[in-house]
Formats: sequence, structure tokens, C-alpha cells
Amino acid sequence: MKKINIFLYAAACALTVASCTQAEMDFPSIVDPEEVTILTLSFAQTRTALVDGKTTWNAGDKIRVVNSTGQFYQDVVVPDDAEGKTSFDAEVALKDNLFYAVYPVEAFKAIKDETLQIDIPTNPDGLFASANICAAKTEGTTLQMRNLTAVMKVTVESGNVIEILQFNAQNAMTGTYSVDLDSDVPALTAVSSSKSATVAVGGVDGDYYIAVAPGTYAEEFSITALRGNGGYQTRTSSQSNEIAINTIVNLGSIGDDLSSGLSGEGTQAEPYAIKNLGEFGAFVASVNLGNPYSDKYISLDTDIDEAATPIGYYISSDVQFPFAGHFLGNGHTINLAMEGENCKTTSYVALFGVLDGGASVENLKVTGNVSTTGMYSGGVVGYSRGSSDAPVTISNVNSSVTVSGGDRVAGISGYASYTTISGCTNAGTVTGNNSVGGIVGYSYYSTFEDCANTVAVTSTATSATAIFCVPVGANVLTDVTSSNGTWTNVTGGIVGYAQNCTVKNSRNEAAVKGFFKVGGVAGVCYWTSVSDVTNSGKVEGTGALNLRPDSQNGFQWGSATGGVVGWLNTQGVLSNATNTGIV
Repeated sequence: MKKINIFLYAAACALTVASCTQAEMDFPSIVDPEEVTILTLSFAQTRTALVDGKTTWNAGDKIRVVNSTGQFYQDVVVPDDAEGKTSFDAEVALKDNLFYAVYPVEAFKAIKDETLQIDIPTNPDGLFASANICAAKTEGTTLQMRNLTAVMKVTVESGNVIEILQFNAQNAMTGTYSVDLDSDVPALTAVSSSKSATVAVGGVDGDYYIAVAPGTYAEEFSITALRGNGGYQTRTSSQSNEIAINTIVNLGSIGDDLSSGLSGEGTQAEPYAIKNLGEFGAFVASVNLGNPYSDKYISLDTDIDEAATPIGYYISSDVQFPFAGHFLGNGHTINLAMEGENCKTTSYVALFGVLDGGASVENLKVTGNVSTTGMYSGGVVGYSRGSSDAPVTISNVNSSVTVSGGDRVAGISGYASYTTISGCTNAGTVTGNNSVGGIVGYSYYSTFEDCANTVAVTSTATSATAIFCVPVGANVLTDVTSSNGTWTNVTGGIVGYAQNCTVKNSRNEAAVKGFFKVGGVAGVCYWTSVSDVTNSGKVEGTGALNLRPDSQNGFQWGSATGGVVGWLNTQGVLSNATNTGIV
């Protein structure tokens, strides 16, 4: 096996915090990286431990060694006899002329065009080991590891049972970055970035660390400590600060002066008020820690620049945290920056991950991006689960969110049951696999009225599944596989799949494209009334399913594509509908 020596260049200074008050925080001055002592470590993957200005390896550290294509890797563990040392050797069973090394292993993202990509986590664990990200590129048979990020430290020592720490910036600080390891100082370029990071503290006092991209951090950088009851404390920088690579920035302590919660009484007359980003973070954290705000009113009194965490989420019947209150947007805008892999789950990704029965959202604008491979994603709601005695209402909400998801994806709500959506518009492109809609992806017992979609809705599916009764004597149905009895691929300008629903006074003005059961207004309607609707967008079905019981007799189905509805069945009613788009 080929032996590769790994060296780590790391620098750090334990830096003190500049004087600050409860309401104001300033960054300390940063030591010039060129003045920091460089320590050499040898072995084939390790981490940097920045302790008392020294860099050493810790036994058990894992380093990922990757070949030039990124397709093959080996995780190397620092042995016990390398504890506290600055170098050690390791044998790597990989064949290549070019290798990359990354610590910690979770920070490795990909190799693209012989360029390393790393992840600076938006939901870090708060441990120093994961915050100190370093990497190397082979020079001959040597890997010289260097720090790629700065490390921010904050101390919780209040005894006030802090649940969450939230870091918010005016510029990019976490996400996916490409790394130039050929320059004297490693340079990071954002691929997809976030302006925030969230650490789950869980009531445990102590020191918490996050990795951040080096750069100039604009004023109003903030740290917020959050409790499950909505209590919070925010500290904010009053000036811009240059945060350099190879440094630990000590931001001091937080949590000793928590508010009792959002101001207001939670009533319709005196709703809980969200007046700044810290209070919005406190509200989100409170819902996601188990407070559904049932029958309570929440008033948004400011625009929110970046929301990276869905309000409410679902993991299982035993682990679910929906929002069940009344959210009053007051015409304000919330900008989303949500990627499924950075949220609680890859499903239920939207501004509101899960709305429970009785919830309402009104008079709100939502912008930004939602990107995931999971189910139930949307610009506003992932999963709206009302009931006959406690419906959900979503009214006068405008979304221009670019939404990309798996199944049950839409501009407003990915899934909706017993939900009324009225006066809502979508102006953000929607892309998904199955059950894709401009307003709603998949719905039961719901009403959609006075809604409009103005931007393209696309299903990327290339197949559909169903079960059919085969006539006596038939032997084969080609191009069809058996499933639960409903076609899975449906796409519509307003709604993808509608069962026992009402769609009225709505319009689609944009292109709609899917594989099977595609409609300008609705893809599929069962026991559903569609009235007073128009479509002016191009409608395209790419599927061509041939159902032939035998070679002599049988029937063919095309792509079931319609200017208004792709498939209207089982007591469905269509009236006063107009299509002027190309089908």
C-alpha cells in the first residue's frame, strides 16, 4: 500500500471579547494569520485542536481521504499513540496521484472538477471538534492540512435552561463552499449558502462552537438564546467586523437575561408580537420544542430576511410538532433559505412544516428558496392537516418561492386536507416528481378559490403506476406496474390531485408539464367540482401509456392531458371553464 504523510497547518489564538452590554456586542480584534504559529502534524487525516494557541491531534479523530474524482474514500482514525502530537503517518489503501483530506469527515461534500467542496453545517452540534474544519490536497505524497474556517465560541452559563442558540448574519456564513487549496491562504467560494446557524443546546450550560466562513460580517450580526416557552435574549454587533481564517472568536456569554416570552396576550385583540429576527427565532423554536400555540394569535410586525428552519415538523406519530395557532402576516415578507438536508427532516420543508387543525395563515408574502428531495414541500406550507370539525384556512398569501421537492409539492401547500385556500397566488417555479401543483400538490376535502398561478409547474417523473382489472383471457399490460390503485403522477396549474374538493374562480397563466394526468388547472379530480376557472398556459403531457391486454384487442391511453383538467372522474363536475393555452 502507498503511504501518505499528512500534515496539519492550524492556527489559533484564544481571543477575548470586547466590552459589550446586554443589547450590544462587538467582535474582538483578530490576529493576522501570518503572525500565528504554524504547527506541523503528520498522518493521513486528522483534526486540529486549537487549545491554548497550540495545534495537536486527538486520538480517535477521523479524517476522510478522497481520491481525485471523489468516488473513493477512506476514513483514517488517529491512533492512541498520536494523542497530543503534531504529526503521524498512516497508510491509505487508495490508488491515485491526487488526494484530498478533510476533517471532520462530515464536512466533506464532494469533488467536482478536481475542486473540493465542503459543508459548513447550518445545524452544528456545538462541539469544537466539528467546528474546526480543515483540509489538504496532496503535494507529492504529503497532505498538508490547513484550517478553512473561523470558529465562533459562545458560553451558556445562566442556569436558565436554554434550548437553542441561533446565529444570524447579514451575509453568508454557513452552507456548501468550494475550496481553493492552491492559494497561500485557502479561499472559499459559496455554492449554496445560509445566513444563519442553529445549535440545539438542550438545557445544558457550557461552551458552544460553530464554524463560519471567513469574511467581513456586517453590523447587526446577532446571537439569540431561546427557550421553549418563547423566552429569548439577543445580543447584536453594532459594527462590521473582519473574521479571519484560523481564528477563534470568543463572543462571550449569553442567557442570563431572558425575556419571559413574546409580548402580547396571544388573543385576537392583543396577539403575541414578532418585532425582530430574534423574536421570530424564539417563536420558531417554541413551536419546534412542542408549543403548538393552539387558538393563539401571532402578529408579524416586521419583514424577516432569512428563515432557514420550518415552523413545525413531523418525524413520526410520537415525534410531531405542528403549529395550530393563527399567524397574522400583516402584509410583511418572510424570505426563505431552506434546504431539506439542513432542516429537521428532508420532508415537510416549507415556511410552516406542519399546520394542525384550526390553524390559519393570512396576509403574508413569502419569497426565497425551498429545495429538498423529500415529500410535502411548499412555499408556505408542507403539510396542512385540518379536520371536518377543525379546518385550516390559508388566505391572502402570495408566494414567489422557488420550490423543488419530491412528491406532493406546490407553491402554497404540498398537501392539504380539510383546508380552505383563498385569495392566494404563486409566482415561484415549482418542480417535483409526483402530485405537483401551483397552489396545492395533493388534497382531500378542501376548497381552493380566487387563486392564481403565474409561473411554470413541472413534474420530472418519467413513469406512472396503477392497478387495472385485466379482461378475461388477457395476459399482459405493458408499460404499467401494479400499485395501490391510483396513478401516482399528476400535475396541475392550481392543484395536482384533488379528491372531494372544490376548485373555483381560479386561473393558471403558466406552462404546466407532467408525465400523466396533466391539466392546466387540475391534474386529477375525483368527486371534485371545478368551476369558473381559466387556463392560458401551455399544457404538456410527456407520457404515452399503452394498455393492451393482448395483441388483437385492447385500448390505448395517451398522457391524459387537458387544457383545464387532465382526468375528471367519479362524479367530478366541470363547469364554466375556459382554456386558451396550447395542449
